[in-house]
Amino acid sequence: MATAAADRATDLFDFAVKKPKGFVYEDVDSAFGWTKPTFFATVRHLRGRLAEDEINLVCKPRGMCETWLYSLVATREDAKRWNLNRLDDMVARITTFASVAESIVRATSGRTIEGKKARVLHRYALRVIEDLADIEIV
Repeated sequence: MATAAADRATDLFDFAVKKPKGFVYEDVDSAFGWTKPTFFATVRHLRGRLAEDEINLVCKPRGMCETWLYSLVATREDAKRWNLNRLDDMVARITTFASVAESIVRATSGRTIEGKKARVLHRYALRVIEDLADIEIV
């Protein structure tokens, strides 16, 4: 049984196929009446479905304070620039994640559920950062 999120992802894919030059959030809002949170959740859902495929939903900025232009690309090579941008973003986010987790570790007891969670997440983030440093990404 399909969920509403899966149905929206299918709708977005079909919409993107019909827009080979790309589309912006406002186009989707006009077509489906989705809020921005619904649109972004649907983009994430669709990308999850496409993760093992050659096809990818990429986006690029159109200018300062402009909405991003989304489009389907047919090959991993076509998505390379976007993927490299996302990789840089993930490295920045995991670094911030580690800092936030460390703050929570310092603010909580290791005997509480919150403290235990914070310590696990902090160790995880530090391990990722160490692994990245080993391959000279950070």
